[in-house]
Amino acid sequence: MVAGVATILVVDDEPRIVQIVRDYLQHGGFAVLVASDGPTALRTARTGRPDLVVLDLGLPGQDGLDVARALRREGDVPIIMLTARSDQRSWWLECAQSCAALKDRSVSPS
Repeated sequence: MVAGVATILVVDDEPRIVQIVRDYLQHGGFAVLVASDGPTALRTARTGRPDLVVLDLGLPGQDGLDVARALRREGDVPIIMLTARSDQRSWWLECAQSCAALKDRSVSPS
């Protein structure tokens, strides 16, 4: 947290989604960190110490569930998952163990 301002880490591999979420959060007075893949997200979380992580499930390489599990092993930062997946039931229980909330990402990057 920077001088009383909550810091939020936004992790998504689609630049337009990151821009939209970052703009909304900054307009709301939050400090925003961004990452576009799992390894960068984990490094940024370790150095930036965010108060909340907004995490895309469908990241290339290391997916959002793997990132959430790693974050959970290292601490208790709240995680909100964004997803465009339609097969949510198949992983909902697993996600529920690691995430504070799940939000369908109905924003189209185009």
